[in-house]
Amino acid sequence: MAKRSVVESDLSKRPNAATVTFAVGDEWYEIDLTAKERREFEADLKKYVQAGRRAEPRKQRQVPEMTPEERETIRAWGRDNGFNAQGMGRISKELQAAYDEAHGIDTASRKAAPKPRRSAGPEVPAMTPEERETIRAWGRDNGFNAQGKGRISKELQAAYDEAHGIARER
Repeated sequence: MAKRSVVESDLSKRPNAATVTFAVGDEWYEIDLTAKERREFEADLKKYVQAGRRAEPRKQRQVPEMTPEERETIRAWGRDNGFNAQGMGRISKELQAAYDEAHGIDTASRKAAPKPRRSAGPEVPAMTPEERETIRAWGRDNGFNAQGKGRISKELQAAYDEAHGIARER
């Protein structure tokens, strides 16, 4: 059996929508819009885009990649050498630089790991509150533990989608 995936507008629920990605401040968003809705969205932003200027994505803070044992070694060395090296938290730039210098470590060659972004949790397909309630009601009628609020479980979502011939992009 062939399955067909239809992307609906997040605003109007009309089919043949496409995902539009945009940013405000440091937050990125996605919304599915029809061609007409996308033109309206772009028209609403036009005065801001024209007055604004292009910007490069902001660089994330780089944190040296090290094990908990390495961090504790640096803290112990810091305490032995007059630094206020707390037992937890970030190692100060001053302590890190002093430790690296005392041990002949080239700080430029120290591998850095990008600061992990906070996750909102598992990615959940975008849907309206009405859709979520419809799925929960179907789930309760079909023996699922469908709570009145919160995230819909993957199992319930998959069962509902299968029963209704929906192929969601995940």
